[in-house]
Amino acid sequence: MCFQNMKHKIGPLVRRPFWMNLEPAPCSSKGEGRLCRIGLLWGNKMKLVSVEASRIVSLVHLRASRGQPFAPDVLLGAVARYRFQIAPQSAAELAAESVTLKMGVFEGVQINELAVYNDGLIVNVRANAKLAEDFLDDVYGWAASEFGLAKIEQPGEMRHFESSVVVEMATQVADKFNFLNGLYEDLTGFQEAYGVGNLPYRFGGFQAETEGAAIGGKRTFTFQRRLNTPFAANYWFSSAPLRTDDHLSVLEELERRAL
Repeated sequence: MCFQNMKHKIGPLVRRPFWMNLEPAPCSSKGEGRLCRIGLLWGNKMKLVSVEASRIVSLVHLRASRGQPFAPDVLLGAVARYRFQIAPQSAAELAAESVTLKMGVFEGVQINELAVYNDGLIVNVRANAKLAEDFLDDVYGWAASEFGLAKIEQPGEMRHFESSVVVEMATQVADKFNFLNGLYEDLTGFQEAYGVGNLPYRFGGFQAETEGAAIGGKRTFTFQRRLNTPFAANYWFSSAPLRTDDHLSVLEELERRAL
């Protein structure tokens, strides 16, 4: 079984009384790359509506301490352990450049997809990234105990995160961009000139990105209105190369700055 290299594929909050907001903003339980600001979150109103997706790319090198295990045994063992409903069914599929298992379960939550490559794993869930990390830890622990596949410490495992959430924010967040009102008026005026109506423009979101990155390529943060949702709902979709909890901390801080 030959798996292709996958490095190119990297690509509940509670409303509280204001005096309780003297505590640090929520942080992930992991120390790496987290945003932990201590500040006064006066008037903070952000609420988590839904976690849309969490994706982790785990780059890792494994050593076979007991000799190379029979690949079908490893995959079929994973199918049985995590109850994947869609898995390779033929020798040709097992010999593909990568193998993908779909619709599994871990701690009562569906694992949408587990993709296996020769240098790591990719996991997709619609849940907090903490669950996806716990799932990966369980997979690696099981592979080590059952098949002798242990992580090589140098170079160590690297995990890359992608998080997508929908949050409800205070109206002041969009109001912060009222300096663009002149642009909106210009665009509305051309609508009338073109005979396509005069629906007013409003702030719809923004994107921030790095020019590049040493590992994994460009990092992109997006913040935009939720599709097919009235503007008055103040629902925003956001994606970021972060763990879920760190992502929410960034959004909470964005709202705090706007208030």
